Amino acid sequence: MSQTGNPATSQSRQSPARSFVAPAYYPNGNPNAPLNPPGARNTDSCLPPDKAGEVVHNYACNGPAPGDIAFRWIHGSVCAATNRDPRIQVLAYNEDTYILRENPCIHWEAPFTYLLFGNTGALLIDTGATLEAAYYPLRTTVDAIIRRWCSIRRKKSVPLTIVLTSGEDIAQNQGLGQFAGRPETTLAPTQLAEIKTFHKLAEWPNGTGSIDLGGRVIDVIPTPGAHKDGITFYDRYNCFLHTGDLLYPGRIQIGNDRDYVAALSRLQQWSESHPVKWIMGGSHRNDVRSGARLSPVQELPPF
Repeated sequence: MSQTGNPATSQSRQSPARSFVAPAYYPNGNPNAPLNPPGARNTDSCLPPDKAGEVVHNYACNGPAPGDIAFRWIHGSVCAATNRDPRIQVLAYNEDTYILRENPCIHWEAPFTYLLFGNTGALLIDTGATLEAAYYPLRTTVDAIIRRWCSIRRKKSVPLTIVLTSGEDIAQNQGLGQFAGRPETTLAPTQLAEIKTFHKLAEWPNGTGSIDLGGRVIDVIPTPGAHKDGITFYDRYNCFLHTGDLLYPGRIQIGNDRDYVAALSRLQQWSESHPVKWIMGGSHRNDVRSGARLSPVQELPPF
């Protein structure tokens, strides 16, 4: 598996600013171009003011799209009742990729969710550990990001699909209920038999599916092991593997040893023909001894 340096493996201190290096082919502008304001990063070059109509993004590039994680994750409080941090921390990795983290004072696992955009659709991967919107306003937060994104891209709306790395993982499926009845929204099922049908995975755990967001394709890879219905999502644009509880920087609880090893082998084979920049887990680790908190990003294992 290919590897890159990771600025976010330890978030105990602010990461230093780094210069942008574009892949050999990136069709949507250069953050260092003169059109962009000083300090711009992870964004297209400024649009010409006379350009009209919807903005169409070209998601084809021969390497990971530009993006970075260079800030400090919130880490909760000794007394949760006194915590004043946002209920959900939001990071724009680039203008079409958002990382959302549940405040650890809302739920101790502080799970991560991911919001991805394409030209004709948005995809939310996982929904966190808390159902109550009053404590964990996931839908409100996602709706606000979508409205802003649609305004920038001059779109009236964009349909949303919500999928899960595991339907049985209560740390990732609880927020699903907040989206019940939301217009232009497709919710993934939580039962394995229905999950197979939803993602067209008739040969489970072999075979793959795909989700086309409009030029941005997300591959669906069955990876049971931590959970019997585990799924990994591969983002061809960022070259991310979204692995949920299968792989993340922390203690992993394995439901079935044989399935788990087979899933790792499947991802290793996948990486031999698909570039992988980072593994994006669904959770994190608290290091009690040092107080350091890790991001969801996992350096690629040696297998």
